Amino acid sequence: AVESERNLCRLRHPNIVRFLHIAQPEPATVIVFMELLDGRSLERFIDNKPLEEPKIRDFSEQICRALLYLHSRQPPVIHRDINCSNIIVCADNTRVKLIDFGLSIKLEQSVSHMSASTQSPKGTLNFMAPELLGAGESDSVQYSRESDIWAFGCSVFQMASGARPFANARSLLEMVQLIDRRGAPALSDGLSAELRDFYSRCTDMDRKSRKSVQELLDHEFFIVRDSWDFVRFVARGFFGDIQEVVTDRGIRCAAKTLNLPVQLGDQKETKTKKIDKAVKSERNLCRLRHPNIVRFLHIAQPEPATVIVFMELLDGRSLERFIDNKPLEEPKIRDFSEQICRALLYLHSRQPPVIHRDINCSNIIVCADNTRVKLIDFGLSIKLEQSVSHMSASTQSPKGTLNFMAPELLGAGESDSVQYSRESDIWAFGCSVFQMASGARPFANARSLLEMVQLIDRRGAPALSDGLSAELRDFYSRCTDMDRKSRKSVQELLDHEFFIVSPVFRDSWDFVRFVARGFFGDIQEVVTDRGIRCAAKTLNLPVQLGDQKETKTKKIDKAVKSERNLCRLRHPNIVRFLHIAQPEPATVIVFMELLDGRSLERFIDNKPLEEPKIRDFSEQICRALLYLHSRQPPVIHRDINCSNIIVCADNTRVKLIDFGLSIKLEQSVSHMSASTQSPKGTLNFMAPELLGAGESDSVQYSRESDIWAFGCSVFQMASGARPFRDAQDINQVADRIRNSGAPAMPDGRSAELQDFYSHCTAKDRRERHSAEKLFEHDFLRKNSGSQR
Repeated sequence: AVESERNLCRLRHPNIVRFLHIAQPEPATVIVFMELLDGRSLERFIDNKPLEEPKIRDFSEQICRALLYLHSRQPPVIHRDINCSNIIVCADNTRVKLIDFGLSIKLEQSVSHMSASTQSPKGTLNFMAPELLGAGESDSVQYSRESDIWAFGCSVFQMASGARPFANARSLLEMVQLIDRRGAPALSDGLSAELRDFYSRCTDMDRKSRKSVQELLDHEFFIVRDSWDFVRFVARGFFGDIQEVVTDRGIRCAAKTLNLPVQLGDQKETKTKKIDKAVKSERNLCRLRHPNIVRFLHIAQPEPATVIVFMELLDGRSLERFIDNKPLEEPKIRDFSEQICRALLYLHSRQPPVIHRDINCSNIIVCADNTRVKLIDFGLSIKLEQSVSHMSASTQSPKGTLNFMAPELLGAGESDSVQYSRESDIWAFGCSVFQMASGARPFANARSLLEMVQLIDRRGAPALSDGLSAELRDFYSRCTDMDRKSRKSVQELLDHEFFIVSPVFRDSWDFVRFVARGFFGDIQEVVTDRGIRCAAKTLNLPVQLGDQKETKTKKIDKAVKSERNLCRLRHPNIVRFLHIAQPEPATVIVFMELLDGRSLERFIDNKPLEEPKIRDFSEQICRALLYLHSRQPPVIHRDINCSNIIVCADNTRVKLIDFGLSIKLEQSVSHMSASTQSPKGTLNFMAPELLGAGESDSVQYSRESDIWAFGCSVFQMASGARPFRDAQDINQVADRIRNSGAPAMPDGRSAELQDFYSHCTAKDRRERHSAEKLFEHDFLRKNSGSQR
């Protein structure tokens, strides 16, 4: 039972306490180690006084998000004892966390002679679901997602009333009788209809009728209601004005009012039904959660033909105002374009896809820090107008921002059907790229819709300046193909060379300081002529005798182009590659983010690390390897060792660097095949198959050779010394592996660590565990309680 419950240590959610370890020092004694929280229980926070409804809403949403995370796992995690004593309000009084998880309940059940269905219920009586108490449709003590929902509803009751439900019941029997006769206790009539309905959805007597967590998160209780006060005018849009408002729930947000046109011949009732249906459909926008998309709070309909959209209030300005008729620098275009692409990927990947319909530089907000952008507006007025029109979408004149409309929306190109689509969004995004690159809207001189259609029909999208990079111009052309079926998808755009070949400099860079000397080249801190401060590593590749200059250049060009894929990598435990340049045929310069920290080798400093630190660092390295090895094709590091792992300045996060790039580049320009070359890399960390020991003498770098090297890094963390540190050459290392295998882990280390290490360093590479298997190993699932 304890082994099973150790899975709790895998949970990672901002509204769930972090379980560190579950120990069992005696057969019938279990100790649960958790993060130490600074705060108080929700019961003490309530202190017998009802909370204000905005606070109930805020706390309820956070608890719901935690439950959604738990109930969506495979298998689902059931809390079993949700109540206001098991919810902590953190010291800032804004964030709540679930604790406890009824662990004692499950452990007691597991050692009982009785089955779960015949035991008396365990837990907090006032919060138990009817089916746990023998009331309702079942007398089986079965904890479930539905029993969690009932208990959550009882917590909502306590927040809203100040008292526990059934607080006056004197016994289990009396409580069962109360529930059987009346169901859950009623909330006060003074509370909003939305809160009362939300509560009733949690506390249905029939557990099959209770709402799931996802359905609860979509409930109207979590959206704006009733009235609001004007604060200031924000902006005037084509379809309506935007104002800053404060609602009667104390929420400060932006409100955009859309007045829909009355259709002649429409009866009021018919029109109202059409708009009601359209508004209900568009409320799905309130479910969107992405860092580059404005947060929609509520879509209200105070009058039949008036719709008000409530959104988060953003501090910033439109991309159009940010551009201010001046072209942006290419790194800024790249940065903003990547963020917009990620937002579109999120939208277009949903089921059904969410189409923006009105992407343009006025509907993209540059936040106050000038680094983050957000999509706003979503052409909602366009869709709502279409929904109440007598004409079908295919016969209406197009709505939106003329200069950004795709040919198929304007009647140009292959189609005259006004169909908004993922492809029309891509065209509009391309037009936004044009404005960032040129400073002006596309077709800015066209005086009418007819003239614009004629221009597109004759010339297609306007051309970008020749002074811009070939990658940017090609990227733009992939967005603005006249044939919409030939336009690239967002995923294809994110994989485009424009995001990979990221020149951090125009022409030059200046040396700042020497950082480190590596086996294959020096690393320096530099500042480029674009003002980017980064690290630059210079690799001088060997000239191969017999190579013609042209042949050698082609080989290196091909290899460098292939390795630029490293610039696509995005992981918190991997250094960010910015650009790989080739100023001379045999010289390659790798630009990387500049890290503040020191190598793991220097951090170890010949002293063994404590086991919790080994576990923490190993888990992070495993995450990085899982990310690399899961890519298609897999990314092989080739030179994992403690000098190529950086411990960041906070001493808690590690990052993989270097990636044995010089090894691969040298192999690519060598006359010898990879299988006949002598191995390159850090000798003490090389897998047997790279050294000619073990089952193979082929110098083939692989996922398995990365795992061996990772195991050697674990050894150095545990012992303080490199493996085989006394070996003087490759033959001695190979002989030792052939005779004895990997060096033994020092005495005193836990059985879990020793087993973990052995699965990394099996002589037969086929027997080594993958990064995925290692990630599931007991050593990483423990998170404290190591034995020394």
